Amino acid sequence: MQSFYLRVSGVVALSAQGIPVSPAMIFYLLFDKSNVYAKSEILQAVLSSTDLMLELPAVLHKESRLPQFAYCSQIRHVEMPIKSIEGHMRKLVIFSGAGMSAESGINTFRDSNGLWEQHDIHEVATPEAWAKNPALVQRFYNERRKNILAAQPNQAHQIIADLQQNFDVQVITQNIDDLHERAGSLKVLHLHGNIRFAKSSGPGAQYSDILYPITGWQLDLEKDRCPEGYLLRPHVVWFGEAVPAYEQAVELVQDAEIFVVIGSTLSVYPVAGLIHQIPANCLAYYIDPQADYQRVPQRYHLLKHSATQGMQQLQQILADLIDPT
Repeated sequence: MQSFYLRVSGVVALSAQGIPVSPAMIFYLLFDKSNVYAKSEILQAVLSSTDLMLELPAVLHKESRLPQFAYCSQIRHVEMPIKSIEGHMRKLVIFSGAGMSAESGINTFRDSNGLWEQHDIHEVATPEAWAKNPALVQRFYNERRKNILAAQPNQAHQIIADLQQNFDVQVITQNIDDLHERAGSLKVLHLHGNIRFAKSSGPGAQYSDILYPITGWQLDLEKDRCPEGYLLRPHVVWFGEAVPAYEQAVELVQDAEIFVVIGSTLSVYPVAGLIHQIPANCLAYYIDPQADYQRVPQRYHLLKHSATQGMQQLQQILADLIDPT
């Protein structure tokens, strides 16, 4: 690919604390479409005797508003569309909870009385429950699977999938349904498992990454076993078990440029701690009818709506970032 050199004369970028910022950071000052740094005044551009030489793809010369500031001696409020670099999409991470699927008719994980579909969670959602009464546990998750198969993705799921046209979207979900996938989301990480799959109940089951797709909605205790002969259990993280995908989720969140929490009460740990892992320059939003600053830090923008209403509003906010005009 052809390239050209951009000379930015007399510019040194400093953080608010006066610490020099790398050329890569200056690059984003010039081309990052959300203009996070300038709007939040994280960076300042000050006069210096230094020339900065950046080697850039030639396509930028044609497709960006480069001539407006290519030879300026001071950079301040540079406005560029988010998708100003060909092939580069901003990393948008969606963190969804039970409220995301509620509009599809899937009950939230627990009612206020601590019951899940009228069952004490300790009877159906712990390793001890499986050891004590596997038939009850299997029947319980078979019914959940049946309900999920009958449900359809709602508009909020669809909006998230549609955002893939303009963003690099990664979904991290606490939900065990597959509605994000059925709506068209391509990158979905299930923190608590996916009920459409099974895994062995043998030793170390909670850490196993060998999964078996389930055809239909039933697992049969009499027939369905792994090659080693152990019963197949739902691919669901039970209370008292580790969350194997958590470290991967942390890495994804730490790389986010835009982070959205939707439909989660943020009461289940350790996954609720993800809200504190976002980078300093990340735009953050919290969508929930009960959203408040008791749940998230002040830097989050609160959208007190249902999943669909909140995603509709967020979609417009993101559209304005893509094209400020």
